[in-house]
Amino acid sequence: MRKIFAGLLGLCGLTLTAAEQEMPEKYWDFSKLTAPPAYRDATFPESQREGMRAILFDGVPYKGKAAPVFAYIAYPKTAKPAGGFPGIVLVHGGGGTAFSDAVNLWTSQGYAVIAPDWYNQ
Repeated sequence: MRKIFAGLLGLCGLTLTAAEQEMPEKYWDFSKLTAPPAYRDATFPESQREGMRAILFDGVPYKGKAAPVFAYIAYPKTAKPAGGFPGIVLVHGGGGTAFSDAVNLWTSQGYAVIAPDWYNQ
């Protein structure tokens, strides 16, 4: 799970130390997680929210199959400060989703946000 989180941080330009990334999992293939994951726009209409970009990024392959992950990315509407915006990764609990209301709350406070939906709902 930490490698998946490390991949999300990579999308935000942040990294974990090698020790923090080590966590063996039975079904996940972490060998290909060496750089920030590729992403593309999510094109399904029900995922679109004003002021947010709906994306699919390449998660860690699961049992040999591709595992795309849906997420919202958003930035504050204010001018970009020197050094960029501070960032937040919104990780929900079991049964949760990428909550657009939470994304709006954090961007209104000046944070760049990524909110993944682990279940691709």
